[in-house]
Amino acid sequence: MGHFISGSVVSGKGEAREIMSLDWVKWQMREKLGFLPHPGTLNLKLSNENIMALKHSLSEVEGALISKPGNDSVCGICYRVVIMHEFEGALVFPKVRGHDEEIVEVMAPFPLRERLSLKDGDEVILEIQ
Repeated sequence: MGHFISGSVVSGKGEAREIMSLDWVKWQMREKLGFLPHPGTLNLKLSNENIMALKHSLSEVEGALISKPGNDSVCGICYRVVIMHEFEGALVFPKVRGHDEEIVEVMAPFPLRERLSLKDGDEVILEIQ
């Protein structure tokens, strides 16, 4: 059984959509996570308590490394999650400077905001797999 964390939906900058649309990113996500991700991510703001719980949970599971083809450097790491006790997905941690640790990005095979009728401020529960 996994660990549970929750966060509040916040609007993102839309930067993930472009990255998640790249063929090599989609291919690696499908191969390593078992699903083809919808372009874009759902951003969740975590409380300090949930940041600590997340760090603890992630130390106990193996992540999927995402690397640009022909380059050994890691572009990001993903961890399997179950979203709202029902949907498979993944936490995405891009390797970029200035990424705020209180904001996590969640991806799924479909647009999460629309499927779950989410708006900013809504709580989303994740189970770390």
